[in-house]
Amino acid sequence: MKRPTPETTPVPSVRPARSRRAFTLAEIMVSLVIFGLLLGAIMSTFIAVHRAMLALSESVAVNASSRLLHERFLFDVRSIGRISTIVQMTGFDPTTGTTGSVSESFTCELVDMTSGARKNVRFSFDATQKRLVRTNVADGTSTTVMSGVELVRFKFFDRGSSGATATWTPTAVDMLRIDVLPQPRFQLLPGTNRNFTTAEVQLRNRLSSL
Repeated sequence: MKRPTPETTPVPSVRPARSRRAFTLAEIMVSLVIFGLLLGAIMSTFIAVHRAMLALSESVAVNASSRLLHERFLFDVRSIGRISTIVQMTGFDPTTGTTGSVSESFTCELVDMTSGARKNVRFSFDATQKRLVRTNVADGTSTTVMSGVELVRFKFFDRGSSGATATWTPTAVDMLRIDVLPQPRFQLLPGTNRNFTTAEVQLRNRLSSL
């Protein structure tokens, strides 16, 4: 049997590898445009869902603050005998949506309709700790009426024959309005609508004499 010699051993032919065609600049730009459109659609959907969640959270916060407002604050306000002093300031007025004369605190005389006992109480908004505070003027003790509030505004009215008109005269006040803006539970996006909790109460137990 003959062994193959170098002269008789067949040499496999080697074909030159085909060069791979690179992406052109136009193809890259088209791909980037398509990717950008897809990313924009995904982000738009995410923002829409996020806004819906924020709106739901805002609604829950408003409902919770409204319940607290009626349970805690209005319970005391209904026993007001008279308004003693009103601290007037310039700030955002939720009633008109503009800057005007508003109040963040007032002092009143609460009357126990059973015993007839009276005590001076000041309701005020603590902007530092974001809460509505009730302070006993006699001993200075304070209790939190509502916490987690971003803004509190009081408005005072005199219900005359021509209807309720705003007044800053303590002795003329026979109706009180409070606007409360609860703190958001999440970081809000620009343009998110904010809702105030509003309550009005008539001072039915107002004292006729000073």
